[in-house]
Amino acid sequence: MPSRYYRRNFVKDYFYHVYNRGANKEKVFWNKEDYRTFTDILAYYLTFPIGKPLSVLNRIEKKFSAENKVPNLADIPNSVSAVKLCAYCLMPNHFHLILKQVAESSEQNSVSNLMRRTIITYAMYIKRKYDHSGTLFQGKFKNVFVNSDSQLQELSKYIHRNPLEKQGSEPLQKYLYSSYRYYIGEELPPEWLDIREILGFFSKADTYQSYKKFVEKVPSETEQIKSIILE
Repeated sequence: MPSRYYRRNFVKDYFYHVYNRGANKEKVFWNKEDYRTFTDILAYYLTFPIGKPLSVLNRIEKKFSAENKVPNLADIPNSVSAVKLCAYCLMPNHFHLILKQVAESSEQNSVSNLMRRTIITYAMYIKRKYDHSGTLFQGKFKNVFVNSDSQLQELSKYIHRNPLEKQGSEPLQKYLYSSYRYYIGEELPPEWLDIREILGFFSKADTYQSYKKFVEKVPSETEQIKSIILE
């Protein structure tokens, strides 16, 4: 029987914690460009769920070859994503995402396809940049169903607190590779990130500060979410 972490029956209107890490727990992000590239690839497939992999790679690295021209966005097949990204955190050897299946899955437009294409395209980028051989990630991505609103809130806290040890005395919002700075109003979120649903659980009078206090002042309820942490 397959592990529940690899079941791919994503249900419309439900949230999922999605996670993967480097093979043998090795790094998958080495520098700022790598973090940015992974985020760009994820954003590309959220915006263009049936876009071609080389389209995004050529846009990111315009000098792969003289023959590969940067494509016009108008030439990329247009389709509305069936998946919404609600929170993320990228760490040196792993990543966490909160995804919502917002429409019925199809073969080309689903959480499974989004993750498969993102991971494969990023691995192509790493192979070209570093002449990397072998497996980059430790097998297939893991995913688990989020059971309740309170679990969703605690999961977002857990994900946004991931960089605490790495940051040391630096504020969490200074970590550039997570969605936390958008959640507390430090920056406007990009179009491919939807923070409204999770923030909707917090004070309407002072939403950003309410969420910041929730993440930074209150210890994580790990017992409540240990079944969906995935590490």
